[in-house]
Amino acid sequence: MGRVRQRGGIVGDTHGRGPIDRAERMRPDSANSATRWSGAEPGTITLPGSGDQPRPSGPCSTRLSAAAGVLSWLSPRASCIETEAAQLAELVNPGAVCLDIGAGYGLYSTLFAAAAGPHGRTLAIDANPRLTNRLQRLATALRAPSLQPIWAAVSSTSGVDTQLSVPYRHRMPVCGRAFMLHGAAHHGPNSEFDRDRRINLTTTTLDELTEQHGVNQIDVIKVDIEGAEYAMLRGAHTVLARHRPVWMLEIEERHLAKYGHRAADVVDLMASHGYAMYRWHGDQWQRCSHVSPTARNYLFRIP
Repeated sequence: MGRVRQRGGIVGDTHGRGPIDRAERMRPDSANSATRWSGAEPGTITLPGSGDQPRPSGPCSTRLSAAAGVLSWLSPRASCIETEAAQLAELVNPGAVCLDIGAGYGLYSTLFAAAAGPHGRTLAIDANPRLTNRLQRLATALRAPSLQPIWAAVSSTSGVDTQLSVPYRHRMPVCGRAFMLHGAAHHGPNSEFDRDRRINLTTTTLDELTEQHGVNQIDVIKVDIEGAEYAMLRGAHTVLARHRPVWMLEIEERHLAKYGHRAADVVDLMASHGYAMYRWHGDQWQRCSHVSPTARNYLFRIP
């Protein structure tokens, strides 16, 4: 098993590959990126330290900054907030353009908008119009004009009329488990719910959506769309080939299965575009080669 050298110390790697330091500032679209790696000696990788790329300061809404600060503090401490949320936001540079696909109630969107600052842009994309309406109110309340909610169902093809299935438990919607019916052979794990509500949708692709909204730069993308991640990637050829962003994808076999896909399909597709995969382990992103039953969020970046 190799060991990985990081400026400031030596850290072990349980997978035999290198971690990404949590303070590293990632710019995936340029050879001048702070994410360049160079071998210091056999079995080690030298990573740029946090001091190499200082984060420039800029005016940001006090409300937005305060909300993001609370969420960052809660991220590793509250079970209702994913640990990876604050860690992914650490990789967002000022002025970055971020996409939050499956934005939900705006956890990642808020963190992205605060990290990217007033000169950045965050598109909070969700297929549930009730959630995008709430996101719009959130953006107004936080005084975050750079946070842009978008109602859209992102898939492999555009123009397909379909529905979003929103499950209910005890007469309450479980929005986090809503999924698009297009391409789904069955309800999968959502069979546990007594009923659902259907919302009419028309699909789009990520390539088409970003073009429509004048997105010419993409730095970080988070995706959580309950098993439709592979289909979404099939409609993101330009984003993958030209923008080369950092991605964080939720990958769960149980949700992918209802669309006839496997976790390995997602990993292989990303690998075919030159991406390496990482998961948050301990206190760092560590490279891995397969999806584990104990983790569902995976980071992909160009090594």
